[in-house]
Amino acid sequence: MSILIDLWAVLIFRLNGQKMRKLFWMKLKKMKALVSLKVFLMSCRKSFRFIGLEAESIL
Repeated sequence: MSILIDLWAVLIFRLNGQKMRKLFWMKLKKMKALVSLKVFLMSCRKSFRFIGLEAESIL
């Protein structure tokens, strides 16, 4: 009987572990997406500033 309970506990633990891992990876992906978005926005801002300077120098 105790062997069955142990197996059940291991199974539940494994399933929970997989769920936690999925959640962790989803969070990690979201963080990466946010970081890349921030970097992209910063580079856009820099390029816009550069374009603005170019426009000012032309005008």
